[in-house]
Amino acid sequence: MTSPPPPARDSFLEMLVKEFGKGNLAAAELLKSRYGLTLDLAAQRKKNEKPRA
Repeated sequence: MTSPPPPARDSFLEMLVKEFGKGNLAAAELLKSRYGLTLDLAAQRKKNEKPRA
Protein backbone atom coordinates (compact mmCIF):
# COMPACT_ATOMS: atom_id res chain seq x y z
CA MET A 1 0.00 0.00 0.00
CA THR A 2 1.36 3.40 -1.00
CA SER A 3 0.84 6.61 0.97
CA PRO A 4 -0.88 9.46 -0.88
CA PRO A 5 1.38 12.35 -1.87
CA PRO A 6 1.40 15.34 0.46
CA PRO A 7 -0.94 18.18 -0.52
CA ALA A 8 0.56 20.92 -2.66
CA ARG A 9 1.70 23.94 -0.69
CA ASP A 10 -0.41 27.01 -1.24
CA SER A 11 1.88 29.99 -0.70
CA PHE A 12 -1.05 32.44 -0.85
CA LEU A 13 -2.84 30.54 1.94
CA GLU A 14 0.36 30.47 4.00
CA MET A 15 0.74 34.24 3.60
CA LEU A 16 -2.88 34.83 4.62
CA VAL A 17 -2.51 32.68 7.73
CA LYS A 18 0.63 34.62 8.72
CA GLU A 19 -1.16 37.93 8.21
CA PHE A 20 -4.20 36.69 10.13
CA GLY A 21 -1.84 35.80 12.95
CA LYS A 22 -0.80 39.45 13.03
CA GLY A 23 -4.45 40.53 13.37
CA ASN A 24 -4.98 41.55 9.72
CA LEU A 25 -8.73 41.90 9.08
CA ALA A 26 -8.33 41.78 5.29
CA ALA A 27 -6.50 38.45 5.58
CA ALA A 28 -9.31 37.07 7.74
CA GLU A 29 -11.88 38.13 5.13
CA LEU A 30 -9.90 36.51 2.31
CA LEU A 31 -9.54 33.28 4.30
CA LYS A 32 -13.31 33.28 4.75
CA SER A 33 -14.24 34.12 1.16
CA ARG A 34 -11.62 32.14 -0.72
CA TYR A 35 -11.11 29.13 1.56
CA GLY A 36 -14.34 29.02 3.56
CA LEU A 37 -12.45 29.42 6.84
CA THR A 38 -14.14 31.39 9.58
CA LEU A 39 -11.60 32.52 12.11
CA ASP A 40 -12.02 34.56 15.28
CA LEU A 41 -10.05 37.73 14.67
CA ALA A 42 -10.91 39.18 18.09
CA ALA A 43 -9.49 36.11 19.81
CA GLN A 44 -6.36 36.30 17.65
CA ARG A 45 -5.85 39.97 18.52
CA LYS A 46 -6.22 39.18 22.21
CA LYS A 47 -3.68 36.39 21.84
CA ASN A 48 -1.26 38.81 20.15
CA GLU A 49 -1.55 41.45 22.90
CA LYS A 50 1.54 41.70 25.03
CA PRO A 51 0.92 41.60 28.77
CA ARG A 52 1.46 44.97 30.38
CA ALA A 53 3.95 45.03 33.20
